[in-house]
Amino acid sequence: MAKKGLQYVCMAKLQEDGTHAEGFYVGPSAKLTATASTNTTKDFGDNRAVVTDTSVTTGTISIEVNEFTNKTYAGALGHQYDEEKDIVTCNSNDAAPYMGVACIGESTGEKPYKAVIYPRVQFKEPTNEYETKQEQVSYTHTTLEGDFYTLENGNYSIKVGFETEKEAKDFINEKFKIQAGNPGQETGGEAKEDVEV
Repeated sequence: MAKKGLQYVCMAKLQEDGTHAEGFYVGPSAKLTATASTNTTKDFGDNRAVVTDTSVTTGTISIEVNEFTNKTYAGALGHQYDEEKDIVTCNSNDAAPYMGVACIGESTGEKPYKAVIYPRVQFKEPTNEYETKQEQVSYTHTTLEGDFYTLENGNYSIKVGFETEKEAKDFINEKFKIQAGNPGQETGGEAKEDVEV
């Protein structure tokens, strides 16, 4: 099964009961990479490894966003946002909330639309980079990086295969409580996921 596309990257606030609310579509995204960190504990006896532990403890996640809006930035990092004036105010006391992150990865084979959810993610401040216009126009993206963690029950990722794009979107909308009428334009980017569940 080969991965061939990425679309519909979404976020939602993680609630105390492990569900998500206030979900929204992040916008066109070029790439999402998730890499798990595992235990490498080994217990030796009789000159050999008797017990090994390779369980996932945490991991890193990065999202390369084509158009990083102020609203998305404020929501992901816990900053104050004035929607009417489109102003983000950043304060040193702001704390990034735990968010759920979801996307649809496209692949070959059966059920080619994979809805992927990382239920507990905390993001870090992205690097702001601007470049002057030159003879040839070059486009730059914003990469949002963070860490994903396990829930209390140990879950850190959910992946579900669907036959159609609509089924995958409906699944994410239900899990993240995304309201009807969400834009959800296809992005056609690259899908790279280093975590397999």
